[in-house]
Amino acid sequence: MQGYPTTPDPQQSSPQTPPTPTPFGAAAGAPPFVAPSPAPGAATSPSSNRKKLLIGGGIGCGALLVLCMCAGLLGAMLSSGSTSANTGASPTATHQQGNAPAGTPLSTATPKPTATATPQPKWVVTHTFKGNGIQKTEPFTVNSDHWKIAWSCNPKAYGFQYNLIADLTAPGDDFGDSIVNVICQSNDPSSTSGETNEYSSGAFYLDVNSEGPWTFQVEEFK
Repeated sequence: MQGYPTTPDPQQSSPQTPPTPTPFGAAAGAPPFVAPSPAPGAATSPSSNRKKLLIGGGIGCGALLVLCMCAGLLGAMLSSGSTSANTGASPTATHQQGNAPAGTPLSTATPKPTATATPQPKWVVTHTFKGNGIQKTEPFTVNSDHWKIAWSCNPKAYGFQYNLIADLTAPGDDFGDSIVNVICQSNDPSSTSGETNEYSSGAFYLDVNSEGPWTFQVEEFK
Protein backbone atom coordinates (compact mmCIF):
# COMPACT_ATOMS: atom_id res chain seq x y z
CA MET A 1 0.00 0.00 0.00
CA GLN A 2 1.25 3.45 -0.77
CA GLY A 3 1.78 6.04 1.86
CA TYR A 4 3.57 3.66 4.44
CA PRO A 5 7.39 3.41 4.68
CA THR A 6 8.81 0.05 3.81
CA THR A 7 11.54 -1.73 5.88
CA PRO A 8 14.70 -2.21 3.82
CA ASP A 9 15.79 -5.78 3.28
CA PRO A 10 19.23 -6.33 4.98
CA GLN A 11 20.17 -8.97 2.37
CA GLN A 12 19.60 -6.55 -0.52
CA SER A 13 21.55 -3.54 0.72
CA SER A 14 24.42 -2.93 3.24
CA PRO A 15 24.34 -0.12 5.80
CA GLN A 16 26.04 3.05 4.66
CA THR A 17 29.07 4.38 6.59
CA PRO A 18 28.57 7.93 7.80
CA PRO A 19 30.89 10.42 6.10
CA THR A 20 34.09 11.54 8.00
CA PRO A 21 33.69 15.10 9.22
CA THR A 22 35.88 17.65 7.53
CA PRO A 23 38.51 19.33 9.80
CA PHE A 24 37.74 22.82 10.90
CA GLY A 25 38.99 25.41 8.41
CA ALA A 26 39.66 22.88 5.67
CA ALA A 27 37.91 23.15 2.39
CA ALA A 28 35.39 20.52 1.71
CA GLY A 29 36.65 17.79 -0.53
CA ALA A 30 40.44 18.57 0.12
CA PRO A 31 42.77 15.57 0.59
CA PRO A 32 44.30 14.86 4.09
CA PHE A 33 47.65 16.52 5.05
CA VAL A 34 50.79 14.36 4.63
CA ALA A 35 54.19 15.59 5.98
CA PRO A 36 56.68 15.95 3.14
CA SER A 37 59.78 13.68 3.26
CA PRO A 38 63.19 15.40 3.17
CA ALA A 39 64.75 15.66 -0.23
CA PRO A 40 68.00 13.74 -0.89
CA GLY A 41 71.07 15.78 0.13
CA ALA A 42 69.06 18.13 2.31
CA ALA A 43 70.62 19.17 5.67
CA THR A 44 69.40 17.25 8.72
CA SER A 45 68.06 18.94 11.76
CA PRO A 46 70.28 19.54 14.86
CA SER A 47 68.26 17.03 16.91
CA SER A 48 69.10 14.29 14.40
CA ASN A 49 72.82 15.16 14.64
CA ARG A 50 72.67 15.02 18.43
CA LYS A 51 71.08 11.59 18.28
CA LYS A 52 73.88 10.37 16.01
CA LEU A 53 76.53 11.83 18.34
CA LEU A 54 74.94 10.19 21.34
CA ILE A 55 74.72 6.85 19.54
CA GLY A 56 78.33 7.11 18.32
CA GLY A 57 79.55 8.12 21.78
CA GLY A 58 77.72 5.19 23.37
CA ILE A 59 79.28 2.80 20.91
CA GLY A 60 82.75 4.25 21.56
CA CYS A 61 82.31 4.03 25.34
CA GLY A 62 81.15 0.42 25.01
CA ALA A 63 84.14 -0.49 22.87
CA LEU A 64 86.50 1.23 25.34
CA LEU A 65 84.89 -0.66 28.23
CA VAL A 66 85.30 -3.98 26.38
CA LEU A 67 88.99 -3.17 25.70
CA CYS A 68 89.53 -2.33 29.39
CA MET A 69 87.91 -5.60 30.44
CA CYS A 70 90.04 -7.56 27.96
CA ALA A 71 93.19 -5.80 29.18
CA GLY A 72 92.28 -6.59 32.79
CA LEU A 73 91.67 -10.27 32.02
CA LEU A 74 94.93 -10.50 30.06
CA GLY A 75 96.84 -8.88 32.94
CA ALA A 76 95.27 -11.27 35.45
CA MET A 77 96.18 -14.28 33.28
CA LEU A 78 99.79 -13.08 32.88
CA SER A 79 100.06 -12.43 36.62
CA SER A 80 98.66 -15.86 37.43
CA GLY A 81 101.07 -17.54 34.98
CA SER A 82 104.01 -15.60 36.42
CA THR A 83 103.02 -16.58 39.97
CA SER A 84 102.72 -20.25 38.97
CA ALA A 85 106.09 -20.15 37.23
CA ASN A 86 107.73 -18.53 40.26
CA THR A 87 106.14 -21.12 42.54
CA GLY A 88 107.50 -24.08 40.53
CA ALA A 89 110.94 -22.54 39.91
CA SER A 90 113.83 -22.85 42.28
CA PRO A 91 114.06 -20.03 44.80
CA THR A 92 116.46 -17.24 44.00
CA ALA A 93 118.27 -15.02 46.40
CA THR A 94 116.41 -11.81 47.24
CA HIS A 95 119.45 -9.93 48.45
CA GLN A 96 121.10 -8.06 45.63
CA GLN A 97 124.79 -7.31 45.46
CA GLY A 98 126.22 -4.35 43.59
CA ASN A 99 124.37 -3.47 40.42
CA ALA A 100 123.07 -6.96 39.72
CA PRO A 101 119.51 -6.85 38.29
CA ALA A 102 116.67 -8.00 40.44
CA GLY A 103 116.03 -11.72 40.30
CA THR A 104 119.66 -12.65 39.51
CA PRO A 105 120.66 -15.66 41.69
CA LEU A 106 123.62 -15.03 43.95
CA SER A 107 126.79 -16.91 43.14
CA THR A 108 127.58 -19.53 45.73
CA ALA A 109 130.99 -20.88 46.57
CA THR A 110 131.71 -24.31 45.15
CA PRO A 111 131.89 -26.72 48.08
CA LYS A 112 135.28 -28.29 48.48
CA PRO A 113 135.31 -32.07 48.20
CA THR A 114 135.57 -33.77 51.54
CA ALA A 115 138.83 -35.54 51.94
CA THR A 116 138.30 -39.25 52.29
CA ALA A 117 140.52 -40.83 54.86
CA THR A 118 142.79 -43.43 53.31
CA PRO A 119 142.33 -46.72 55.15
CA GLN A 120 145.48 -47.71 56.96
CA PRO A 121 146.82 -51.17 56.11
CA LYS A 122 146.53 -53.77 58.84
CA TRP A 123 147.09 -57.45 59.38
CA VAL A 124 144.24 -59.52 57.94
CA VAL A 125 143.78 -63.26 58.51
CA THR A 126 143.46 -64.93 55.08
CA HIS A 127 143.73 -68.67 56.03
CA THR A 128 143.07 -70.65 59.22
CA PHE A 129 144.07 -74.31 59.80
CA LYS A 130 143.14 -76.41 62.88
CA GLY A 131 144.12 -80.01 63.58
CA ASN A 132 145.34 -82.61 66.03
CA GLY A 133 148.45 -84.75 65.66
CA ILE A 134 150.48 -85.26 62.48
CA GLN A 135 148.86 -83.66 59.39
CA LYS A 136 149.56 -81.77 56.19
CA THR A 137 147.29 -78.74 55.49
CA GLU A 138 145.64 -77.84 52.23
CA PRO A 139 147.79 -75.70 49.89
CA PHE A 140 147.28 -71.92 50.07
CA THR A 141 148.56 -68.97 48.05
CA VAL A 142 150.02 -65.72 49.36
CA ASN A 143 150.43 -62.71 47.03
CA SER A 144 152.23 -60.44 49.49
CA ASP A 145 155.98 -60.18 49.93
CA HIS A 146 155.56 -59.71 53.69
CA TRP A 147 153.25 -61.93 55.66
CA LYS A 148 153.32 -64.04 58.81
CA ILE A 149 152.09 -67.26 60.38
CA ALA A 150 150.60 -67.23 63.90
CA TRP A 151 150.49 -70.55 65.77
CA SER A 152 149.09 -71.85 69.08
CA CYS A 153 148.76 -75.11 71.04
CA ASN A 154 146.73 -76.19 74.10
CA PRO A 155 148.48 -78.48 76.62
CA LYS A 156 145.56 -78.18 79.08
CA ALA A 157 143.21 -79.72 76.54
CA TYR A 158 145.77 -82.48 75.89
CA GLY A 159 146.40 -83.14 79.59
CA PHE A 160 150.16 -82.63 79.66
CA GLN A 161 152.97 -81.18 77.53
CA TYR A 162 153.60 -82.26 73.94
CA ASN A 163 155.68 -81.34 70.86
CA LEU A 164 154.62 -78.92 68.12
CA ILE A 165 156.78 -78.94 64.99
CA ALA A 166 155.76 -77.44 61.60
CA ASP A 167 157.49 -76.69 58.29
CA LEU A 168 156.39 -74.27 55.55
CA THR A 169 156.71 -76.30 52.34
CA ALA A 170 156.04 -75.54 48.69
CA PRO A 171 153.90 -78.09 46.81
CA GLY A 172 156.14 -80.72 45.16
CA ASP A 173 159.00 -80.20 47.66
CA ASP A 174 159.90 -82.83 50.24
CA PHE A 175 161.39 -80.41 52.74
CA GLY A 176 160.51 -76.88 53.76
CA ASP A 177 161.47 -74.14 56.20
CA SER A 178 160.82 -74.68 59.88
CA ILE A 179 158.40 -72.14 61.35
CA VAL A 180 157.87 -73.60 64.85
CA ASN A 181 159.57 -76.21 67.04
CA VAL A 182 158.49 -76.03 70.69
CA ILE A 183 157.34 -78.15 73.63
CA CYS A 184 153.90 -76.88 74.61
CA GLN A 185 153.83 -76.44 78.42
CA SER A 186 151.07 -74.91 80.55
CA ASN A 187 153.53 -73.02 82.78
CA ASP A 188 155.29 -71.34 79.80
CA PRO A 189 153.06 -68.95 77.78
CA SER A 190 155.75 -68.43 75.17
CA SER A 191 155.56 -72.13 74.31
CA THR A 192 151.81 -72.11 73.68
CA SER A 193 151.56 -69.28 71.09
CA GLY A 194 153.76 -67.24 68.77
CA GLU A 195 154.27 -66.05 65.18
CA THR A 196 156.89 -66.04 62.44
CA ASN A 197 157.42 -63.56 59.55
CA GLU A 198 157.77 -64.62 55.92
CA TYR A 199 159.04 -62.54 52.97
CA SER A 200 158.31 -64.52 49.82
CA SER A 201 155.01 -64.94 48.00
CA GLY A 202 153.75 -68.11 46.37
CA ALA A 203 151.91 -71.37 47.08
CA PHE A 204 152.62 -73.34 50.26
CA TYR A 205 151.30 -75.93 52.72
CA LEU A 206 152.09 -76.70 56.36
CA ASP A 207 153.65 -80.06 57.32
CA VAL A 208 152.72 -80.44 61.03
CA ASN A 209 154.23 -83.02 63.42
CA SER A 210 152.57 -82.98 66.86
CA GLU A 211 150.86 -85.15 69.50
CA GLY A 212 148.17 -82.67 70.57
CA PRO A 213 145.83 -79.99 69.12
CA TRP A 214 147.17 -77.00 67.19
CA THR A 215 146.01 -73.91 65.22
CA PHE A 216 147.79 -71.95 62.44
CA GLN A 217 146.65 -68.64 60.88
CA VAL A 218 148.10 -67.00 57.76
CA GLU A 219 148.03 -63.18 58.00
CA GLU A 220 148.70 -60.63 55.22
CA PHE A 221 149.33 -56.90 55.62
CA LYS A 222 146.55 -55.16 53.64
